[in-house]
Amino acid sequence: MGVYTVRAFPAVAGRWLRTNGTIITEVPWIFAVPTGADKVTVYWDPVPGATGYRVRWGMESGVYPNTLVVATTPPYRVNIEGLTSEQEYYFVVEAAYNGLWGPPSDEDSAVPHAGAIPWDTEDVNRIIPAIRSAIGINDGDINALSPDGWYYSEVNRVRTSEKALYLLSPNASEAVTNDGRVLQPMPQRRERHPQCTHTGPYRRVRTLESLNATRAMGEFYLPPRRNPSANVFYFDLPQSMWAPTGAGGTRDTPHIYFGMNYQAQGGQEVDIEGILALHPAGRGHYNPQTGSEEGKTPGSAPPNFDRWLIMLNIPKQNGGRSDLAIGEPLSYGVNGAEAPYGFVVWMMFGTEGTDDKLVSVHVHAWKYLIEDRWSDPPSYKQVVVGCAYRRAPVPPPGGGARMRRNITIAQREEAVRDSGGWKRTGSFFLKCGVGHAPLFAQEDLQEISVYLEPGGWQNWINDVSETPVNCPPTGVITVEQPVQQWYREVVSIDLRRR
Repeated sequence: MGVYTVRAFPAVAGRWLRTNGTIITEVPWIFAVPTGADKVTVYWDPVPGATGYRVRWGMESGVYPNTLVVATTPPYRVNIEGLTSEQEYYFVVEAAYNGLWGPPSDEDSAVPHAGAIPWDTEDVNRIIPAIRSAIGINDGDINALSPDGWYYSEVNRVRTSEKALYLLSPNASEAVTNDGRVLQPMPQRRERHPQCTHTGPYRRVRTLESLNATRAMGEFYLPPRRNPSANVFYFDLPQSMWAPTGAGGTRDTPHIYFGMNYQAQGGQEVDIEGILALHPAGRGHYNPQTGSEEGKTPGSAPPNFDRWLIMLNIPKQNGGRSDLAIGEPLSYGVNGAEAPYGFVVWMMFGTEGTDDKLVSVHVHAWKYLIEDRWSDPPSYKQVVVGCAYRRAPVPPPGGGARMRRNITIAQREEAVRDSGGWKRTGSFFLKCGVGHAPLFAQEDLQEISVYLEPGGWQNWINDVSETPVNCPPTGVITVEQPVQQWYREVVSIDLRRR
């Protein structure tokens, strides 16, 4: 394409300009990621009405002496090569509107280095080994979400790639598929205030804002649907609430997750989450066209077993829809036969070492046994890896990186918006252990800990944490003994009508 002439435009408050009487309000969303020892790949989202794009970069924030004009057709990415290894570079993208360049995107930076993941190759046989090397994981399954929404997997040593199926709609707090089928409601984004949000009841424990917490890990106990020796149930999600139609369809979904919130360069607030989400047998993707539950493929039957989905949620900086990586589910088996006493799950979530372009959730799961569970290795091991934004927290009180731990029954915002942010539906999720297995042969598990910079790993106690928040404060959330503030506890959420 031809090179556009750069024209001056008036400096105005906000991110807009006027061209031929039309006010341009959108700027590209940008993500720069190292893809080689001397290479950075810059990705961006298209903006309506743009007739061209250019990438500008330099070695100093806010100073961009280098420019590359690129085409308007997909894919919206470009490789910047011939860079100096281990040198940080700063990038912006600008859109052209009939010869007039719009304002720059938010700035992003990246450091080319040896061993960078070659996302730009789209070659699963190069990408998967590079991911394993970067995070130091050689066994188990890997599911990775690329910056441009491709899903690279290695499951049982078989490598595959496909366009990401699942998307997050932050405005509706729902996970959906590319073809519009609803998977589940999601936990509330940006939980910055102690009052209830609008996506169901939850218990939240969050690190202090004065600290810089970047990772969390520990063990959870996930109960079975029912006690195999007695008619006692520990979770149930009434089918009458599955369909997300009208004001009453809450589609209740228990979640266990770690979340991380921080400020990226330019002051944008970034929120990422490593999630386990419980789906009951018979529930899959809700098809609003047919009113039926479906499997991964439209028209297929949903799974006939209870299972936990493993997800990594990384919203885009502009608040738009983001891809949501989902690994192979953790299955109880038909009628709970594969895990009659539930699971012990070890989770670790956060940024990967010094590479601030990677975030991951590691899940190792054991079928809980009354006998010594340490006699066998984990029966399931899964790592879900995705791209995050460069973590650049500003000093407190402006906001260092913060970790949070939530146990929730997520509900559709549309269904609970006018009822205080949650609704009694008959659902319940009981005896979820945090660092403790409360059922059968009760025992303590690995406590929950957080990684502080500086300081390293330490228990998630009241010295590093705000006071926990329950929504609602009474009548639904129960925290049982034994309680060790706040890294070992047992949480129940009961939405049965009284």
